[in-house]
Amino acid sequence: MTGQPVPEGALFYATTKRRVNVTFDPDLRALTEATAVELAAVLSSGITPPPTPHRSRCRACSLIELCRPDSMARAVRAWRRRQVEAATAEEGP
Repeated sequence: MTGQPVPEGALFYATTKRRVNVTFDPDLRALTEATAVELAAVLSSGITPPPTPHRSRCRACSLIELCRPDSMARAVRAWRRRQVEAATAEEGP
């Protein structure tokens, strides 16, 4: 190996079966390297972040079955309802 950086990569979207070539300029290379470091920290912590509130990002995501943002949202709504009910029951008339 000569140690030369990879000049370009590709994003493949399984849902649409489209590939988009991406040139690695210095800014994108720095962002990619920083993102890899942050992802390694998340994985080593054993705690994954909550689903994104930006639903448009979920459409073609290959991890939708693992993330399951819809079931997460329902669980939060139910928890919030229980918290409100418990708080109002304690106050009384």
